[in-house]
Amino acid sequence: MAKISYFGNEQLLERGKTAFVCSHQPPDDIYPVLKHWMNTLQPEHDCIVCGTLSGIERLVIRQCVERSIPLIIVLAERMPERIEDVAQKFPHTTLSTMMGEGRLLIMSTNHNDNETEASQDNAEKRNRWMFNCCQDVIAGYIQSRGRLDLQLIGIKKVKYLLKSTPIKLSAEDNFKRGWSIYHYISNHILNMPSYEIRAKLLHYLQLSIPTPSPLHSSVLFLVTKECKHIGTDFNFPAFFEMWGIDNLREDDWKRYKSKKGTYYDSIAEKALHLLEMAPKEFQRPKLTRLLANEAFHRYPNNSHYEDLAK
Repeated sequence: MAKISYFGNEQLLERGKTAFVCSHQPPDDIYPVLKHWMNTLQPEHDCIVCGTLSGIERLVIRQCVERSIPLIIVLAERMPERIEDVAQKFPHTTLSTMMGEGRLLIMSTNHNDNETEASQDNAEKRNRWMFNCCQDVIAGYIQSRGRLDLQLIGIKKVKYLLKSTPIKLSAEDNFKRGWSIYHYISNHILNMPSYEIRAKLLHYLQLSIPTPSPLHSSVLFLVTKECKHIGTDFNFPAFFEMWGIDNLREDDWKRYKSKKGTYYDSIAEKALHLLEMAPKEFQRPKLTRLLANEAFHRYPNNSHYEDLAK
């Protein structure tokens, strides 16, 4: 039997859609506000896009089925070969009527044949797809400073049903969150709007992370490498000033040699080029001269660095 990545009414993808996400362990307070939100949904106007990994997501799916709300169920794991295997995920919920009425689409964003189980990375990719394809995002309850909370940073179309209590992160938690932000941007930068990337970078800069560090250098490397994806109006000088010129490590000045023997600019030199090329309203001459002076000290044969340092 041929493998499938969807089953049901594909035309639901053309409708206006609302994504539902929620942390795995919400407080009991979520249930009355969730019920109130569900009661506002209308079969003629709404279409809900939802995952299946948590109990609260399954509850939303069950409520949509009971109220005939058009529904797109998105799996984080590879789509099973038999659609009956999908139905087994929802005991006590009959999907056949919804399917027959054209109100249901079951799909998977994971096409890796070796990944038959959902993973954290696959759920992250699934959520990314939902954020991009839906006009609105409903966040039932988002655990403060959790992975889902991180994913929602910078997304403008989110409505929170139940706010979480902010928590103070330990030094170790800040460090882990910093790496999570770095990896998330690295993995999704090609399908994230620029304003969302900037919001996540600003959040990173506001974390209490000891610097200099390999993490801090990795973030600078990512920004200098992918600056074009962050937008032509990205204020790199302001970012670099917040990042901190004093946080440059010795490794950040090392040039890279390709297998063909070609040398590539160091991270610090790439930062200098971006400072130099920034739009006039963003330029910070003093910062540029400081970095150029250090660059000329390390590479005295480069007359351009000498000119920039003046």
